Amino acid sequence: MREIFNFEQGKKKSIEIIGNISERPILVGIYGLPCSGKSRLINDIGDYFDARGFKVSRHAGSSREFYFEELKDKYYILESLQLFHSAWQRFCTPDGEDILLKDDPKYLAKKVLDRELDLSIGIYNANLYRLIEGNYDLVISNFDAVWRPGLKK
Repeated sequence: MREIFNFEQGKKKSIEIIGNISERPILVGIYGLPCSGKSRLINDIGDYFDARGFKVSRHAGSSREFYFEELKDKYYILESLQLFHSAWQRFCTPDGEDILLKDDPKYLAKKVLDRELDLSIGIYNANLYRLIEGNYDLVISNFDAVWRPGLKK
């Protein structure tokens, strides 16, 4: 069983890992079902690195292939931190292999840039879910996440 961090511990660990990555651009996929804390995590990590002079891109919604094409084609984007918001959990086959969606940043990084994500984070609202499915480098159990009125459970 992999270690599961609370939100603050997971954010700190994410920042530590990202700070030690030398490849550019830095590619980070953040996965989780609605109201798990993805946007807050992306903003907190982005704000931390913005304050230290990084060029940070926060990609809302599903990842798109053109985001990755831009990374390949535009030099000024190469020196950056790319944070990809993925509003789903990874699905796995019975043997544990990821089933990658066409908008999954892990799939798109490999397809377009011929490289892996530098970090994949799974985050879940521990008030609603027991865990998050799929394979991640880091897992965050977020008890502070709040269900927004109007969303269906």
